Amino acid sequence: MARFVWPSGYSRSPGRVFSVGVSTMASLLTVALSTATVAFAQIPAGEFAVRRDSLAARIDSGVVVAFGGRALVHDFSTFYQLPAFRYLTNFEEPDAALVIVVRNRKAQSTLYVTPLDGRTAFYYGKRVDSTTSEKLFGMKGRSFAALSGVLDSLAGTGLPFFDVPDVETMDFSKADSLTRGQEAMKNIRRKFPTLAVRNAMPHILQLRGRKSAAEMALIKKAAEISSEGHRSAMLTANPMHEYELRASLGYAADITRTIPVSGTFTTEQKQIYQLVRDAQAVAERNSKAGMRIKGAIDSSVFVRARGLAALGLVESEDATFDPPWTVNCAQQPSACRQSNLWMIHGITHGIGLAVHDPIQGNAATGTFAMGDAFTIEPGIYISTRALDVLPDTPKNRAFIAKVRATVLRYQNTGVRIEDDYIITDTGLERISLVPREISEIEALMKQRRVITP
Repeated sequence: MARFVWPSGYSRSPGRVFSVGVSTMASLLTVALSTATVAFAQIPAGEFAVRRDSLAARIDSGVVVAFGGRALVHDFSTFYQLPAFRYLTNFEEPDAALVIVVRNRKAQSTLYVTPLDGRTAFYYGKRVDSTTSEKLFGMKGRSFAALSGVLDSLAGTGLPFFDVPDVETMDFSKADSLTRGQEAMKNIRRKFPTLAVRNAMPHILQLRGRKSAAEMALIKKAAEISSEGHRSAMLTANPMHEYELRASLGYAADITRTIPVSGTFTTEQKQIYQLVRDAQAVAERNSKAGMRIKGAIDSSVFVRARGLAALGLVESEDATFDPPWTVNCAQQPSACRQSNLWMIHGITHGIGLAVHDPIQGNAATGTFAMGDAFTIEPGIYISTRALDVLPDTPKNRAFIAKVRATVLRYQNTGVRIEDDYIITDTGLERISLVPREISEIEALMKQRRVITP
């Protein structure tokens, strides 16, 4: 999955800017496995058993139920296992389930698999069956057809159930409510109305937040591959369409660069770009182990707000407006600052099995810790379209009158700079080594070939 951001409005003027971002961390391990050397071949098999044991220690006693992804309904794309299921099993085939029976923090895991008949397997390849599951994955295997009866039996033991929602990300779990796993848990609740059913995902996300040495190695390899793709994009001759850059980038980590198509930033583009780069730099300095995550976020916001005020794009660092979103400005004045109109997203998230993977601390109260893998990605996006959606209030009319001329000067200029980082026992390390300074980008783009139509 690739994300291409076009905050500049994609006009065809020579000064236009491409903001190139790639988000394929959902297939991170697959990318690294297919391109890496033996040293980066895989997560050690024993690590998956440790993960299941760690989950068992957190819940003490209960039944963990996890469903994997379903088989694709067509032959034209690649199956990717759901991140939580893969984290616990390393099982990359569809139509499977995992049941972990935990008693006094001791786990007994069973993998429920769906083999293919011989003719179908001739086309799609042979799947793991109950006789090969334990040898390959360290878990006893059973037919998926037996799962329903097993769950009914376990529901009668009095042990609470811990459901692992079979969704790609919890961001959309409420909307994605008709999955096979969630329907199965609804059925269990109907049949056993007194059964305690809890959400296991918070425990799993906490475990996933701390990356092991093997995971760090794979993430670094993916970032290395992505970095080469971004350099290739910067060297693409005369790019006129998004697909030309897409072809250059290929697979990647979660990295974004904003580059001038002409090869040289305009004065206005340089001003916005350097402001974003300064905001990233201050966040980096505040993203070391033991430091508060909110400190990194707040420092980046402060630098951008101060710079936007200096450029005349807001009335002052702390000036407020009446936003087009629902918020109580008296209780949350920071949410109503004018600078938020030009800073439309957060600056960090975890990376790993998913594009937005967990980190160990939360943004409000948590701290960075060894084992974290994350992005720092401030952005600023200037367009009169943002002014056009503001409610018609006296405060907003005064704001618009004050800044509109300056907004037109920077019209359709958008910049995001996103890098990947890990925290190890040696400190914070940036692992996405793509040119990001203005001089570096312009120097590299001067090496492009020019194709004359």
